Amino acid sequence: MSGDSLAGGGAGDERAPVRILIVEDCAPDAELAEAEIRRAGLAIETRVVETPETFLAALAEFGPDLILSDYRLPHFDGMTALRLAQEHAPATPLLINTGSMNEEIAVACMKAGAWDYILKENLTRLGLAVRAALERKQGLAEKARAERSLAESERRYRKLSAHLQQVRERERTLIAREIHDELGQSLTALKIDLSLLRPGNADFEERRREMSGLIDETIGTVQRLTAELRPGVLDDLGLEAAAEWQVNTFKVRTGIVCTFSSTGHSGALDRDRQTAMFRILQEALTNVARHAAAAHVAVTLHQDEDGACMEIHDDGRGLPAAELGNPRAYGLIGMQERAAEFGGHVDFQPAPGGGTVVSARILKERRRKTR
Repeated sequence: MSGDSLAGGGAGDERAPVRILIVEDCAPDAELAEAEIRRAGLAIETRVVETPETFLAALAEFGPDLILSDYRLPHFDGMTALRLAQEHAPATPLLINTGSMNEEIAVACMKAGAWDYILKENLTRLGLAVRAALERKQGLAEKARAERSLAESERRYRKLSAHLQQVRERERTLIAREIHDELGQSLTALKIDLSLLRPGNADFEERRREMSGLIDETIGTVQRLTAELRPGVLDDLGLEAAAEWQVNTFKVRTGIVCTFSSTGHSGALDRDRQTAMFRILQEALTNVARHAAAAHVAVTLHQDEDGACMEIHDDGRGLPAAELGNPRAYGLIGMQERAAEFGGHVDFQPAPGGGTVVSARILKERRRKTR
């Protein structure tokens, strides 16, 4: 038997008909059930079976959206159908449709997992019961998808958090090594020179000049390490100056030709948002240096009354499409999360002619209106 082409929607609704598997040995009863369901506004396609073998075959071949089973048949029964459905199609609602049922049997059916039961003498309730079961099924499916999505997000964030912790530890190790190798050695040399320094010694002036030069180098090392941790220009002069400083530092360190341009007016973003945009720029440039094999990089910053947007455009080998969906691409995920925290986003697109364009947008903080 086949139903209408629409699944109970209005004109132009292209949804597929609802597939209903009917377990019934009486053809007139099956036809009455179909008529009641259609009367409720549902477009349906049905298949009628009356043995366990044909029931299992229909579960596999027909793939029903809902099962309507008589409680007792000569060679089959509703409880057996329920058990088989739970084993082979656990997400499919099964409704019991019977000529007579006492309260104990009804309770037993519901406890066993039937979604509802309908008496054949009160068949007018069938359409509403089918609609309710299908809506409940859809709600459960959406809930399951949301839970899977949440679990996947939590898994990704745990991995990202672990990755960030590893990055912090590596950065601390590098800083500790530089402090030991540069500052520690400089201070040790100064201590030795100071212990040998005597006003009357012939090499007094030479040692004093060497110590002065070593002090200047040490101060420069401290300033460099401090700037790498957080550039003072970001706090003192804002995002535009900090971005330009970062671009120039990148150019000197890597030898890659890098340009910076800025439009609009500054001051749209607060300190936290400026920091997020600056860290996105740092990560993007780090990716260029490590992976892009680029010869040129162009960084543009635009600030307006709504926030700020930045583009980092390189002419390197490009970003593989598979990398965008890679859950281990922690650098890309980190940039996106920084922007998302402030209602923004980061997009990665292939550049015309080769390379990659990283586009970051962070929105200005919205002040709540006070009465």
